[in-house]
Amino acid sequence: MKLNVLAIKKLLAEKRMTITALAQAAGISKSLMCLILRRGSCSIKNCGLIADALNVEIEEIWKGD
Repeated sequence: MKLNVLAIKKLLAEKRMTITALAQAAGISKSLMCLILRRGSCSIKNCGLIADALNVEIEEIWKGD
């Protein structure tokens, strides 16, 4: 699933949240979170975990085709 990395980074800034804190809140490792943000894609499951950790709907971080 393609992610809107800029939207995620904007949400992180608005929430004054680090990538480490996001990874912890999502229940995934920091290294995986960094890989996801670098690639700009992840599984649907991880996308849901990230959206939940940011307290947003998946559509806010998903990059439609």
